[in-house]
Amino acid sequence: MAGAATRKTLDRYEIHDEIGRGGMAIVYRGYDTTLKRDVAVKVLHPHLVTHEEARARFEREARSVARLKHQSIVEIYDYAETAEGEVYIVMELVEGITLRSFLDARRQKPLVSEGAALIAREVFLALQAAHEAGVVHRDVKPENILIDHNGSIRLSDFGIAYLAGVGQMTTTGQILGSPSYMSPEHIEKPVVDARSDIFSMGILLYEMTVGQPPFVGNSPHQIIKRVVEGYYDNPLCVNPAVGHAVSSIIVRCLQSQPELRYASAADAVADLDGALRQCRIDSPADALRRCLTEPEQWEAELLPVIVATSLELGRVARKAGRLPEAMNHLNRVLAIDPANETALNAVHILSRRRRLRRSAERVGTILAIAVVVTAIAWLIVYLITSAADSRQSSAVPVRPPVPALTPVKGTATPSATPDPARRIVIVQKEEQTGDPGTTRKQTGVGAGAPVEPEGTRAVVFIPHPMSVDIVIDEKERFVYKAADRTRELSLGEHIVRFIPADPRLESLTTRFRLEAGDRPFNLGARLQWKPAVLLVRTNVDSNVAVNGQEMGRGNAPIELNVKDGPTAEVKVLVNAQGYRPVQKHVVVHAGNSTELAVSLEKEPL
Repeated sequence: MAGAATRKTLDRYEIHDEIGRGGMAIVYRGYDTTLKRDVAVKVLHPHLVTHEEARARFEREARSVARLKHQSIVEIYDYAETAEGEVYIVMELVEGITLRSFLDARRQKPLVSEGAALIAREVFLALQAAHEAGVVHRDVKPENILIDHNGSIRLSDFGIAYLAGVGQMTTTGQILGSPSYMSPEHIEKPVVDARSDIFSMGILLYEMTVGQPPFVGNSPHQIIKRVVEGYYDNPLCVNPAVGHAVSSIIVRCLQSQPELRYASAADAVADLDGALRQCRIDSPADALRRCLTEPEQWEAELLPVIVATSLELGRVARKAGRLPEAMNHLNRVLAIDPANETALNAVHILSRRRRLRRSAERVGTILAIAVVVTAIAWLIVYLITSAADSRQSSAVPVRPPVPALTPVKGTATPSATPDPARRIVIVQKEEQTGDPGTTRKQTGVGAGAPVEPEGTRAVVFIPHPMSVDIVIDEKERFVYKAADRTRELSLGEHIVRFIPADPRLESLTTRFRLEAGDRPFNLGARLQWKPAVLLVRTNVDSNVAVNGQEMGRGNAPIELNVKDGPTAEVKVLVNAQGYRPVQKHVVVHAGNSTELAVSLEKEPL
């Protein structure tokens, strides 16, 4: 955040614009008049200068980072205290943005996993250098990762770093760090090791690939509770496009027990390199530069490679009998390309195999029960006849009862006629469905009564976004998961409701008719964001235009459609006859109301 400088010099350093501000210090753009170079000058807040612990932490940051020499760590040049008692650190100046700004610009659109892996790999390398020097960062988050104009990464702000052998300097009961990015042991224990940073990296990878951190809540207390409990949604369930390789890395980093995580940052880098090589990324440095400087073009070129690679990996896993892994690869393909014929056919085959296996397991269970019942019956008969033999030597032996086997009614085989549609049916807006509890299936023929065909067909649900509950005919409700998104439904009419987990999204209801076919029926659903409400409060009766379109009057709520994400920035023009028009930019939020106060001034006579 830029701001005007409040001073001109600090010892030999010229002080210019403010470029950053935190709880401990203000960062200025500066100039070293002796070495003739641009620098960043981090000045401790005046009210903390007399705070012993704050000064100690500030000095520790300078001391710990000064011993680190790595291309991806912001370099420390100088640490000093002025005669007036001012305390400051002089650092390398990184011209660019934070990773937080980079992610925010995407409006919660997840990064392609390989892009996230490239970023994480570079940060892991920086952490490896720090850990080998005995320094634990303890505050790894997007705000502390800088991206310069050339697409290079710098890890910064070691302000709460733990320096081995120095000890911990923390006020009793005080938690230093960002709750959303802290490890369980960081919350519960005063001393942590390098594996705490690895946990934070798992959170960072999750956020980059899913679109939000794994541990979220309405308050820091709630977030901390979820971190400690280890409660989060598997990344593959939230976004199948994450892929099996990167998802496995995330899950290992996020193990609640430190000993179950990667033992070192180098081990994580090795697995990331393996995931990158799967998609033919053999030069991580060049790929990272393109990922950060021209992300859209780079992703567009990479996606076909990901699809082809995932199909091949799915084929190999399927052939080796690793069916869950194969399904993960295929789900990634369908998350990127929902109409991919090869993936859809493979998913259909795997789903049919799974159903057959489950049927076999059920038959095996029935047979096992039958064997047990038969054995018990024989035992009972034996005991009865043995007792009777002691009393009546002429008793007629009793044959044990034979357990009855109930035949299982088979389902009608779908017609082998090729399905001409073979497409994804996408529902984009709510339809009038009548009584959702009414069933249309009829078994008899009456006067004018429709007869539903017999048989079943696999239905593949493809909602967007994927965090939804699905209700089928008001009889079955399940949480959508990429690995379990297929249901065998009877032919005929069905009513399906998609209920989003995000309250900012509209629910969606659709009625469709399922016809016979030998291919799965793909039912897609694109949920829409709820309208945003804008209330422009003005001092006079006025007209309100949004993005150049007349929308209504001042002091009256205006509904705005939000299409690309939960938030949108709009240009608002307020005008009234005889008054100077006012134009402002405002961010509106889906499903919520935003107020904008505008005071119009009269035109001069």
